Amino acid sequence: MDYIDGNEKVKTAAESFAELIDVTKKDLDKEDQIMLDALEEKKQEPSDKDVFIYETELAKHSVREPLTKDEKIKLADQMMEVEKEIAHQEGELEFHKSEIKAEIKALESKRKNLVEEYKRGTKEIVTDCYWRMNYPESGTKTLFRKDKDLVVKSADN
Repeated sequence: MDYIDGNEKVKTAAESFAELIDVTKKDLDKEDQIMLDALEEKKQEPSDKDVFIYETELAKHSVREPLTKDEKIKLADQMMEVEKEIAHQEGELEFHKSEIKAEIKALESKRKNLVEEYKRGTKEIVTDCYWRMNYPESGTKTLFRKDKDLVVKSADN
């Protein structure tokens, strides 16, 4: 209710409602307009049975509401499972980390051997060999490749 002044009359709810009717009439459907026109003619406040609800289209909206005890227990169980999974994944990470480090170390060793072989210009192979004693001189032994009959190395006896 609006109070104008102590000496002036107070706007009645019906008068306020009549003003509201003029503003909202444009947005209402035909049935609502008929009802409002009837109320305007009576110049009285609507009773509970005359009140209508004007709904718009339904829309989904996210709201918060308190959790029940069962919901809290269920969430606690889910949190525990997530913690277990995190611990498991961290363990897997450490395992794979050490495994990968070992692979990297092996690859670095292979790289070192390849670089050395490249610099030497020779490669190492396994082949059948034989020793010849007292060759080329007495008291020495010489290792020969069987396939090419080349000297591999000589040593003192």
